[in-house]
Amino acid sequence: MRETALPGLAASPPLPAAHLPLERAGRLPPAAALPGSRAPASGRPGPPAGGSARCPAPVHLRSAVDSSVRRAAGLREVSPVGAGEGSPAGREGSPGFPVAASPGNGQDSPAGAGIVAGDYILYARDVHKTFRPSAGVAGEIRALFRGRDDRDGVRAVRGIDLGVRRGESLGLVGESGSGKSTLGRILSLLYPPDRGSVLFEGKDAAGFGRAERSAFCRRVQFMFQDPASSLNPRLTAFRTLSEGLAIHRLGDRRARKARVEGLMEEVGLDPSLLERYPHQFSGGQRQRLCLARALSLDPEVLIADEPSSALDVSIQAQIVNLLLAAKTGRGLTLVTISHDLALVSLISGRIAIMYGGLLMEVIPREILGRVEHHPYVKALWASAEYSQDTGAELILEGEPPDPQNPPGGCPFHPRCPEAAGDCRTEAPPMKEGPPGRFTACHFR
Repeated sequence: MRETALPGLAASPPLPAAHLPLERAGRLPPAAALPGSRAPASGRPGPPAGGSARCPAPVHLRSAVDSSVRRAAGLREVSPVGAGEGSPAGREGSPGFPVAASPGNGQDSPAGAGIVAGDYILYARDVHKTFRPSAGVAGEIRALFRGRDDRDGVRAVRGIDLGVRRGESLGLVGESGSGKSTLGRILSLLYPPDRGSVLFEGKDAAGFGRAERSAFCRRVQFMFQDPASSLNPRLTAFRTLSEGLAIHRLGDRRARKARVEGLMEEVGLDPSLLERYPHQFSGGQRQRLCLARALSLDPEVLIADEPSSALDVSIQAQIVNLLLAAKTGRGLTLVTISHDLALVSLISGRIAIMYGGLLMEVIPREILGRVEHHPYVKALWASAEYSQDTGAELILEGEPPDPQNPPGGCPFHPRCPEAAGDCRTEAPPMKEGPPGRFTACHFR
């Protein structure tokens, strides 16, 4: 099947052995033979011999993109990988997963009633995260007398249940301060949740030993928002890309060199640049380098935090094209975090919208803009460039909620044009509407 891609990057030729995962290139033992690793699920797609990607049939969506916007951005509409595509039928290889518990804030799980957590490769179950400032002596004395609570810090995530299906492309969308990046870091275990748990293939990550944690870090990779600050300025590109291979003791020196050169070519960089330092690359090149680093261990899950926010429009198209190529060619589970609903709706089969540390709506891409959305989602969709051809217009007034003192009830009610009495006093439950759509609103 022909791969779907965005313009701005030439079609990739068949990958030589250096481009393939090291195990598939014959240079390393399979993952199951490595200490602390386990074999990937049998249904996980991957590039077969010759480099032709295996991917499921595309979901054909209604085009809602203004043609002039697409031409200016260098984008065209793609067929995103739908929710759950690429996942094996059933979970014969991983039985006995626990049933997901209901969240502590009264919201029904967006996974749906009766869905087991094993249907998801990653599952955040009622996770909370509060960032507290350094207490100091005065703060410790104050906490000694009055105790500690969530009001002592920034409440970034306030009780979220969200699952990521194996092989799907999930988008996390929200404005600055909504908690989307924090949730992504919790899913990748970069931040421990204050409450709740993260399940990986049905197992609570809090109980991971050293070997399991090492295997998790190899199988789940995070691509940071700011490439300049996430790259070590004292390491050359070669050392940056080979560091993970060395830590996990994958391959010998010759195999690592071939792997790194293949990664550079895969992301569109010349291997002759391997001895350069991060400050010698442009912004787009640094973002490509970050993507190559995330792919170096052949992960199963890639969480990309604002992968194109700091780039100009033409470079954005190239980075998105690289993500799509990696998604289809490697059979990745892709989580894209962005404030741009328009961009995420092009590449994600399912979209979760956050506001004030809570989920407002989880919706399949094919019905986005075709149903009665949560008022916040309506405002996002109206402001997106894709809605220019519909004439929709909705301007929000006011400011986002203070994460140190969030409002009671629905976090969006101070800015919501439809807010009523219950919205100010009672947090709305997450209710299921059309198949696959969940909304936290009293009137939806």
